[in-house]
Amino acid sequence: MAEEYLEQFKVPVLSDIDTRSLVRHLRDHGVMRGVISTMESDADKLIAKARSIPKMDGMDLAKVVSTKRPYVWEVGERSHEPVAVVGVKDEPPRFHVVAYDFGIKQIFCVSCVAKDAG
Repeated sequence: MAEEYLEQFKVPVLSDIDTRSLVRHLRDHGVMRGVISTMESDADKLIAKARSIPKMDGMDLAKVVSTKRPYVWEVGERSHEPVAVVGVKDEPPRFHVVAYDFGIKQIFCVSCVAKDAG
């Protein structure tokens, strides 16, 4: 089912990659430009395409990943729609958590709701 979804919406997928090693490499060597392609296999063309991407040094990426307006996370399970209400309890949460979203991970929001912190 996931495979059909990704194919239908043309979402590229990488598999069998050591993500810990990749993160370590990026920490050690800094941000790098890259290209994933299912249409081009010529390495020289792919390298040229990657080099044509503007460098990220000094860019304010928080502007790109930050939300434009505040939102309340009430979702008790994984969702790509923070406004969808799923599994909300009738009683108020024990804690009130405020998080600034500069690219927050959804699992943080899900964990807060699961631990009764709204």
